[in-house]
Amino acid sequence: MNRPIDPVIGTNNATMRAAGQQFFYELTILAGVFFVATAVLAYAIYPLIGWPSAAPMPMRSIALALTIVVLVTAYNGGLASLGLARPRSIWLTALLVIGFIALKLFVQQPAMGWIREIWDVPPSDTSFFDHIYGNLGAYLGWLVIAWAAGGFAEEIIFRGYLMNRIAGLAGNSALAWVIAIVAQAVIFGLGHYYQGVGGMIGVGFGALLSGTVYVLVKRNLWVLIVTHGVWDTLGITLIYFNGAPSTG
Repeated sequence: MNRPIDPVIGTNNATMRAAGQQFFYELTILAGVFFVATAVLAYAIYPLIGWPSAAPMPMRSIALALTIVVLVTAYNGGLASLGLARPRSIWLTALLVIGFIALKLFVQQPAMGWIREIWDVPPSDTSFFDHIYGNLGAYLGWLVIAWAAGGFAEEIIFRGYLMNRIAGLAGNSALAWVIAIVAQAVIFGLGHYYQGVGGMIGVGFGALLSGTVYVLVKRNLWVLIVTHGVWDTLGITLIYFNGAPSTG
């Protein structure tokens, strides 16, 4: 078998065919990891700890992200191909994180409020996280999960990996990146089905914003990782002190 190549490099037909073959090969492995992790969590681990099988599965995201890291490292794409190269400027990255958080506060949140009013979208169902309220152990545990599964794993899977693969297969044109942004947002939103329709729409909208920012910051994934971790930390902290809200 020929060594697969990074689909971000080159756009000729031969390169795109090789990229397609590599993507199919990777998806086969990732699908296996996904289904095995889902089965183990839903039917073995969650029943033991009293969680519903439809509960979020952060360990599945971590398993998928680790598999992606192994795959891109094995095929010489390197972590830089995901956007994990060392930032040229720590201070610039920090400023971009602050700017992205402000964007989420002052654009994403109001926009979701308008969408709910115009289209009568139900609020997110965050009742699963009620157990965090006043529970220091659960709070600290979910902070670790927020950074490991949310900040690192989900950004590696959806922005660092999926967007680059989709854009590469579509030729790396401007339209290809638009397709990649929309596709990952739809998949990311559907993956949060446990939050109900409102939650999926809210999360999907946020993913659209994240995908756009990923392109604008020239695929510096650290900006998204830190922003995601900080944003989830704020949400979990609010739940710890005030209980789970019914809004996304």
